[in-house]
Amino acid sequence: MKKIFLVFYLFIVAFYCYGQKKCGHIEYMNYLYNKNPELKNQHDLLNAKIKEVITKSKKSKNSKISVSEFIYEIPVVVHVIHNNNSGSIGGRNISDAQIYTQINVLNEDFRRLNADTVNTPFMFQSVASDSKIQFCLATLDPNGNPTTGINRVYNRQVSYAIEEETKLK
Repeated sequence: MKKIFLVFYLFIVAFYCYGQKKCGHIEYMNYLYNKNPELKNQHDLLNAKIKEVITKSKKSKNSKISVSEFIYEIPVVVHVIHNNNSGSIGGRNISDAQIYTQINVLNEDFRRLNADTVNTPFMFQSVASDSKIQFCLATLDPNGNPTTGINRVYNRQVSYAIEEETKLK
């Protein structure tokens, strides 16, 4: 009986510990903010702009032209950190075609144009809608120079862990 209890206890402890693993996004963003305070300012400015657009959209519902009729396009840069310069499928470098495909999938999801919208659970059907947000690869860098929107960086490191980054504080 003690062995069964011990196995059950270990299973519960292991399950509890596994469940405590969380997304490291907040910790990593705080690390980046501490490393570069200007990044925090830029993030706050972006959030303020987003709130401004939302507020204008709500106010314009009574006007003849609604902000919601427009699609907000967000230029993005895809950073590919790889350890293989050849770009081969076996390497850890992905093709431009894969990036374009993922941008298309992202846009389908945000615009609610994907084929599986019929599978939206009943409880979410009343709130599921086109966000009027679309992503595209950036054509200009922060300095105004032309770019493809794809930034490839070679690095020998094979894996990354948030614990390694936060220890650098």
